[in-house]
Amino acid sequence: MLFCILAILITIGHFNFVVFLHNWFYSKPFPRLLGDLIQATHILFGFFGLFFIYILTLKTESFLIAPHIDLLPDAFLGYGLFCSFVAAILFPINELFRNCWALSPYLYRQISSFFDYENHFVMNKPFNFLNDSFKLEIVSAEISTEFLPVNSQLKILHISDFHFGGNDNYAYYQFVLAQIDAEVYDFAFFTGDLVDNVAFLRWVVPLLKKIKTKHGKFAVLGNHDLWNDPDMVRKYLRKAGFTCLSDQWCSIEYEGKRIGIFGNEFPWFSKKLPDLSSDVYDIKILLTHSPDEFFWAANQKFNLMFCGHVHGGQISLPFFGPLLIPSKFGRRFGSGFFSNSGMIMHVSRGLAGSFPLRINCKPEVTILSLVSKQVLL
Repeated sequence: MLFCILAILITIGHFNFVVFLHNWFYSKPFPRLLGDLIQATHILFGFFGLFFIYILTLKTESFLIAPHIDLLPDAFLGYGLFCSFVAAILFPINELFRNCWALSPYLYRQISSFFDYENHFVMNKPFNFLNDSFKLEIVSAEISTEFLPVNSQLKILHISDFHFGGNDNYAYYQFVLAQIDAEVYDFAFFTGDLVDNVAFLRWVVPLLKKIKTKHGKFAVLGNHDLWNDPDMVRKYLRKAGFTCLSDQWCSIEYEGKRIGIFGNEFPWFSKKLPDLSSDVYDIKILLTHSPDEFFWAANQKFNLMFCGHVHGGQISLPFFGPLLIPSKFGRRFGSGFFSNSGMIMHVSRGLAGSFPLRINCKPEVTILSLVSKQVLL
């Protein structure tokens, strides 16, 4: 019985440790080749580690039955004890507190529309149910807030992670944009990873120029844009009508309120996070690629934060949730709305990825309506 319990614990602990390593390391600003090498190493370590579960369990069981300090230098025993500790202690604690920052569903309303673009090329139709890469979810959310003028409303389009080239199906993007470009938004925010190959920058203008706004379209770049000529990426985004923000503010007057939109591209385009706490705006909005700036943004008194990068895990398991989240906070901010010190963050699952496979994790476009509480009353 002890052997079986330890085998389960060590397997869970090993799995969680590998996922943690991947998520933490892949959140760092490594060059692409090094990042891919680290990712491949973690995958190999994860799979090959499973072949040693038996010997890890055997040594751990023997030690627990007859503990002896001379046995501790044994690498297999040490890793077996470590994995058991991770599974029995760290994993339950992490799961208990993982959703502490999720915005309460009682504080917003959300309606989703689903569209299945069937003419894709990744899998044959009998296996479509396995792959959500082309099953678009358009999220329409409404949140009441105190920082808007009385009886006012802001409609914001949040799009992220297009990965042109990683997904080279132009008709799919036409299909997606056709679902959203008929409306006029107050703002449109794009939060990085536009291309995986500079040859696909030719898609930017015909697809994104159609998005219409009253007060502007704004963008920041992500790690894949850094790897694919960021100056050219910014050039094409500007051609499509976007203002590219990189560690700078854009100020907009809205119904007597001064809105400040700040674009932050840390850690890929800057070495440190700035101190913006003294910058005074009636409404402060942050655009960034990664959710890793969540706590920093709250300390800087931002009201809203928009980001992407993590693709919702791209694979989301029942009960367990998102799997691979390239964030220093692990699986804490997979997708959706989160709150801290009065700030609301939205993490988009994005539209695509370098690898066109999603399981239980649909690509996403979000339309967020911010309304003053007086409107709802």
